[in-house]
Amino acid sequence: MNLDYAEQMTAILRRVGGALIEVTPEYWTEATLRVEVRNSVEETEIAHSITSEQNPTDIVVGNDEIFTATRELQLLSAKAGERWAVFVMQLRQEDGEWKFRINFEYPE
Repeated sequence: MNLDYAEQMTAILRRVGGALIEVTPEYWTEATLRVEVRNSVEETEIAHSITSEQNPTDIVVGNDEIFTATRELQLLSAKAGERWAVFVMQLRQEDGEWKFRINFEYPE
């Protein structure tokens, strides 16, 4: 992984994280964004879901920044030969600050 790729990925992940915090209700102290990429010959579909273990019945929808940034992340990764099928960003508020955990799942 070259530095330019790492810098670009870091910038996109920060945008995703900031946008996720923005759409998360104030009373949530944790949230999970799950992004699934489904590729077909004709198109690429990207499905998003935002959930909370503490507030499982709440419905939260992503915003344009999340949709744009996750598409950029998908394209950047594909260009680098790292095509992932699922991207998960978990955030949790600890001592008044948001902490992030990121995971990629790759097709077999």
